[in-house]
Amino acid sequence: MDKIKTKNIVKHLRELASYETDPGTTECGICMEIYTKYVSIDDREEYYFEGYTECMRIIGEHPDHSGIKAFPIKHPYLDPLKGYCAAENLWDIETEYGRTRREWCGYIADKLEKKHVKKIKK
Repeated sequence: MDKIKTKNIVKHLRELASYETDPGTTECGICMEIYTKYVSIDDREEYYFEGYTECMRIIGEHPDHSGIKAFPIKHPYLDPLKGYCAAENLWDIETEYGRTRREWCGYIADKLEKKHVKKIKK
C-alpha cells in the first residue's frame, strides 16, 4: 500500500470528520471524494489503488451499512438511494445525514490507520 497516499487519506478523512475541511463537491459521497482526490489518472486507467480499495472494504464493514454497496449510508427517513438523490448537500452538517457521512469518515480513518499506517511507522 502506498504509504504517503494512505497517510494523506487518513488525514483528509479526519479533517472531514472533524469539520476542519469540506469535500471537493457536496454532490458526491465518501467514495468519490477519496477517488477524485487521491487516485491519479494512471491509477484510474488501471483501476488500481490499494488505499482507495481498502477504504471501500472498510465502508462495507461499517456496522450501520445500509446493505446497498453504492449507497452505504442509511438516510434517517428515506431508503438509501432516495436519500442520496434527494440530498442537496450530502455533507451538510445541519442534517443528520450529513453528520453521519462525516462520522463515517472518522470510522474509515481509524480502521485504515490501525491496519496500515501504524504498520508503516514500524
